[in-house]
Amino acid sequence: MNLRELQSKLDTQEKCLAFVEKLRWPDGIRCVTCGCDRISRVKSSSKKQTVRYVFECLEPTCRQQFTVTSGTIMHDTHLPLQTWLCAIALVTQAKKGISGYQLQRNLGLGSYKTAWYLLHRIRESMEPGSRSPMTGILEIDETYIGGKKKGRGVYRGKKSKTAVMGIIRRDGDLRFLSTGTPTVKGRVAGAFVQENVSPDAEMVCTDESVLYPFALAHIRERHQTVVHSKREFARLGGIHTN
Repeated sequence: MNLRELQSKLDTQEKCLAFVEKLRWPDGIRCVTCGCDRISRVKSSSKKQTVRYVFECLEPTCRQQFTVTSGTIMHDTHLPLQTWLCAIALVTQAKKGISGYQLQRNLGLGSYKTAWYLLHRIRESMEPGSRSPMTGILEIDETYIGGKKKGRGVYRGKKSKTAVMGIIRRDGDLRFLSTGTPTVKGRVAGAFVQENVSPDAEMVCTDESVLYPFALAHIRERHQTVVHSKREFARLGGIHTN
């Protein structure tokens, strides 16, 4: 959803609450404390909010009250949900990143401190450790970036470049590893692939590099290769790294 669609479809607090609720609990609301699915909806008033939408767990030993933002980066926030969702859209869609001052200007926030608070909470939630391994049909490949020096033209060969490995789910997520070195070490590749490729992946396609049999040992029977050195770039069954 782009920013324009977000602002037109989620133009009220109630619509934003319903949107986040559906994202968080697609199979029905559950208590954030005990996991019980017997929940009561409660409307209450407070000094800071005219209407506060609260859920109450009906498990007798729990009776916990919580909101749709409890335990999320928006927990206990005093900002409208539309501001949060717009901020998330701006941060995640900025290819080269976004500064706190730019976020403040784009959202019309009253202070830089508020923009900084939003930006750092969103960035923290995007940390790689929070991502689950990838499933579906995956492609893995490596390339070499750089090779230029000011006033000296283009340097050929791997020694002047940095190796980068990428994993993509077809029509989905894309993850990169920049090694900071001219080559990809087998141990580094193995750790990156095993962390990001689920044993439940449907199929993993690579080229004939010696890195991959070791790195994909946990999914060997679903590992397919194309041999670029023989000018093979695709095979029947959707086997390619294009």
